[in-house]
Amino acid sequence: MMKIQTKVVDTEAGLQALENEWNELESSMLQRSVFLTWEWAESWWRVFGYRYQLAVIVVYTYTGNGTKIIVGLAPFVITSNRPSRLMFLGNPDVASDHLDILVRQGYDQLVVEAVCKKIAILSGKWSTAQFDSVGTESALHTVCESIVKGGHPYCREINAPYIKLPSTWDAFTSQRSRNFRYTLSRHRRKLYAAFDEQVKFRQVVKYDDLYPAMNTLFSLHQEVKQSVGLRGAFATQEKRYFHNLLARRLLALDRLLLCELLIADEVVASIYCFRFQNRVSFYQTGYSLRFAQYRPGQQLMAYTVLIAIEKGYEIFDFLRGDEDYKRHWTDENKINQNIRLANGIWGSLQIEADRIARGISHRLPFIKSAIRRLVH
Repeated sequence: MMKIQTKVVDTEAGLQALENEWNELESSMLQRSVFLTWEWAESWWRVFGYRYQLAVIVVYTYTGNGTKIIVGLAPFVITSNRPSRLMFLGNPDVASDHLDILVRQGYDQLVVEAVCKKIAILSGKWSTAQFDSVGTESALHTVCESIVKGGHPYCREINAPYIKLPSTWDAFTSQRSRNFRYTLSRHRRKLYAAFDEQVKFRQVVKYDDLYPAMNTLFSLHQEVKQSVGLRGAFATQEKRYFHNLLARRLLALDRLLLCELLIADEVVASIYCFRFQNRVSFYQTGYSLRFAQYRPGQQLMAYTVLIAIEKGYEIFDFLRGDEDYKRHWTDENKINQNIRLANGIWGSLQIEADRIARGISHRLPFIKSAIRRLVH
C-alpha cells in the first residue's frame, strides 16, 4: 500500500516555503494553467490575503528509495468573516479560470481521497465551499462530488468560449461568416482612411513601458464599463496593484501579452492577455469611447489573435463569460461550473439564500422594465 502524508499549510511562512515544490508539481502536470502557477497565487495572497485564512492542503508520498515527493496540492483559503466559506486561493476578487487542484500525473485517485479527508477535518471552520469555474473533468470536481457523498453539489454552468487556432490568419477568417469578414475589413478601412499613418499597433515588451501601459488599460477599461453602469474589473486600488504586480512577474517569464492600438501616439485601445503553454488567454480590454465608431477594441483583438497564430499557439481562450462580442470570434465553447457545497444546515440555508438573491438580481432589469411600461 502506498504511504502518503498530508499537511495543511495555514501560515504565510509555510506558504512561502512551498514555492519550489509548488513550481515543480505544477510543471509536472499534463493540464497546466496560468491560474494555477505560483506567480498567480502568491501575487494574489500578497494583495488580498489579509482577508482570509490559509488552508493549503499538501499531499506527499514516497518513492522506492524513500524520497518524499509532493503529488498533490489543494490551494484553499477560508474567509475570515462569518458565515465562513472555503474558497480557492487566487480566485476571489480577480476571477481566475479553469480552476483545479494540482495533481502529479498518475496520482489522481490518491490525491482526491487525501484532499477529501483533510477537508472533512477542516469542516468545523467553514459553512459553505465556493469553487468557481471548475472543469467537469477536473480533480477538484471529483473532490466536490465525493464530499457530498452521493448527493449533488449546487452547480451553475458557465461558458468559456475559445478559438481553435489554425496555422494562418486567412485560414481563421475563412472559418468565420462573410458578415464577420466584411465588418472587420470595413472598420479597418474606416480607421486607416481617417488616420492613415497615425495608426500603430504594438506589444508592450519593456519593463519601463509596463507600468504606464497597465494604468492606461485600467483607465480605458473603467471608462467603458462605467459608461454602462458597471463597476469594472479594475475598480479598486487593490485590484490594480495585483495586476501591476502580476504583469511584471509574467513579463519576466515571457507569459504576458499586452497590446495597444495608438492613434497619433495616443493609446485608444488596450488588451491584456496571458500566454502559457499552448494557449493565449484573454483577460480584459478597454478602449476610448471617443474613437468607438472605428471599433478600436475589435481591431486590437484581431491584431492579438494574429500574433497568437503567428507564434504557433493552438488555443485563444476567452475565459469565462458568454458576452456577445466573443461569439463574433468563435463558435467553440467549454463548459465549466461554479460549485457550491453546504456544510450542515446553516450552509444549506446560506446557499439557498444566495441562489434566491442571484435569481432576483438577474430578473431585476426585466422587473424595472415592466414597471416603466405600466407607469407610462
